[in-house]
Amino acid sequence: MKEKRYRTPGEQKEMAHEPIPQYGHQPMAMSHIHMSFGVDIPKDEDPEMLQLRIIAFAEYLSTRHNTSTKDKVIRQLNKLLLLDDNWDGYGSPQIDPLAAYNAKKIIEKFNSSMLQILRVTPTETGSISLRLIRKENESIGINCCKDSMSYFIEKDACNPEFYPEVPYTPENINELLGRIEQW
Repeated sequence: MKEKRYRTPGEQKEMAHEPIPQYGHQPMAMSHIHMSFGVDIPKDEDPEMLQLRIIAFAEYLSTRHNTSTKDKVIRQLNKLLLLDDNWDGYGSPQIDPLAAYNAKKIIEKFNSSMLQILRVTPTETGSISLRLIRKENESIGINCCKDSMSYFIEKDACNPEFYPEVPYTPENINELLGRIEQW
């Protein structure tokens, strides 16, 4: 029986940059793996914000084997909370945990047909963008910030409807959902 030999950290670092023959691509360096799957905690992190980030990370880990569309979208959203400052290379702040929490509350109310056309992306201001796209000139964009949401409804390219800085209340969220259903 062949004895198992463990690689030294130096050997592991060298191997991280070697192509994998069967896949023909470069694996990520170890620092990138840590950034993708670890949670870096700034020393001045607000305890409530830290708690929200930890809960989101735990939800991400606990739902990673679920196959429902809603779970996949929530998992994608939670994964965005792992982005550090300057995640885009242009100085953007990390995603605000309250913005992600508010986006999650909206996503949880979406039906399956809404989830099928949903795109979730981070923004350069630390908020979350939810975009429902039906056709080229028909979309709804929702920008979820920590204190309010702003959204637009585009039925055609000429006359989009804008709703800026709408507070997160059950009535406003239900009004948004009603507008989406009428769209």
